[in-house]
Amino acid sequence: MKNERFPKIKYLWMFITEKCNLACDYCFYKFRDRRTTIPFKVLKNIIDFVRNKPMPEFVISGGEPLLEWNLVKKTVNYIKKIFENPCILIQTNGIPLDKEKIAFIKKNNVKLEFGIDGDFLSNARHRIDTTKENYERIVRNIKNSIAKGVPVSSTLTVHPENAGNLYHNYMHLLSLGIPRIEITPAAFERWEDKEVRMFKAEYLKVLKHEISSGNLNNISMEYDLPLNGFYIDLIVMADGKVLPNWSLLSLPKDVKNLYVFLEVNKNGIKENNEVLRKLLRYYKTLFSQKNVTYRDFSTFNCEFVYREFSKIRKDLNPEGYYELNRFLKKINQPLMIYNQFSSLKKIYKTKKHSKNMINEHIKIKEGYAVISINPEIYSLPIIYSAAYVFLDKAYIVLDKENGKITAYLKPKENEDIRKLAMDFYNELLNYAHYSQRVKENHEITKMIIQRALFSTDSTITQDIEEKEIEELLKELEKEEDEDVKEIIKEIEDENKKGE
Repeated sequence: MKNERFPKIKYLWMFITEKCNLACDYCFYKFRDRRTTIPFKVLKNIIDFVRNKPMPEFVISGGEPLLEWNLVKKTVNYIKKIFENPCILIQTNGIPLDKEKIAFIKKNNVKLEFGIDGDFLSNARHRIDTTKENYERIVRNIKNSIAKGVPVSSTLTVHPENAGNLYHNYMHLLSLGIPRIEITPAAFERWEDKEVRMFKAEYLKVLKHEISSGNLNNISMEYDLPLNGFYIDLIVMADGKVLPNWSLLSLPKDVKNLYVFLEVNKNGIKENNEVLRKLLRYYKTLFSQKNVTYRDFSTFNCEFVYREFSKIRKDLNPEGYYELNRFLKKINQPLMIYNQFSSLKKIYKTKKHSKNMINEHIKIKEGYAVISINPEIYSLPIIYSAAYVFLDKAYIVLDKENGKITAYLKPKENEDIRKLAMDFYNELLNYAHYSQRVKENHEITKMIIQRALFSTDSTITQDIEEKEIEELLKELEKEEDEDVKEIIKEIEDENKKGE
């Protein structure tokens, strides 16, 4: 298929080896020989394949990828050679990690995602071959990685048998210092109604804890962000064959091959356009809908696997797994809105900008101003709002380089350029735009959270009292109302001082 017609790629997910030092019984990478490792030349060819496309996120996985450490290093170095500021993530169980590996990962700004399901007993229950000794090693490696400044996250895979321990295991991972945790139900396991309700109840306990402590960022909700357009994955197996989504790794080898649309070897890449066209026709029904997320895309692919498994396993209940993913999307999306509000609130409450500070970020050139903006302080919606207000006064160009956003302002009329630039910075804190944003989001957030909590499953209150959920909503509403009033008062007081 011609390069320009190839769909956008979400993840280039390289399963570089089938070797593993554990034997997780719920692992979705099934029917593998546990021996094959992909040659570097093959990895190089698939990385070259995406170099002229919008840059995907790079994931190095396995098996256990750190068992092939030299291959990992070569792959990371080559990605960084080809792409500027790539997002690279290594998925690991953490056992083979050591000081040398941590130093390399830190130096190259690579993220580490640990697969750990909670305390020792929960981890050992389905991550077969977990021992006290290697569990303690995992914990040490997590703490050492965090201490060295490596961006660390974890995946907490919840097996139906562990659903009742979700909250306990989440709190245990927090106690290890892990700053971001993805909670995911195990795919292709038997989720009965009881376990589904238990998962929901435990997940709501996690949410209530993090909302009350103001740390919703601890929960990874990335899979519930809307995708901007039509995406697929490049799932590169150790034999060089490429699938469009991780879930298809669970299929028997002969069935897997029906979904292979690229084959990579040392000599290059062979495209199977017939398979790709069929896949795109399937996916078109999904992406023609609104608000499609990566979770939706993965669940859509899981349906292929469940249909195949139904021929040999009559005990599976795919509806339980589907229901959990619907639940997670419904509740996570409004909470992301709430979390964005909370982040803005912290910015407005804690950042005090003096004229000297503004001057440090403003450079006056001949006829225009160059304004440096920290995106960790000012989100894109804030920047866009400020720029919008200035459209009548100036020509504006926004650019991003090395993680910093730069605004170039050229006055349309004979205005004082420095004053114009300082006014632009003041506009970033402008009460009118902020209060309008809060008004728009407040009722929407309240409505959607109520719908998510009460309408997703009518039986949820069998395990969680309605009173508990109502208190959660009241806490959210009260906190927002009080904080909005406080912030507005602060800004109005600052404005009075300046008059």
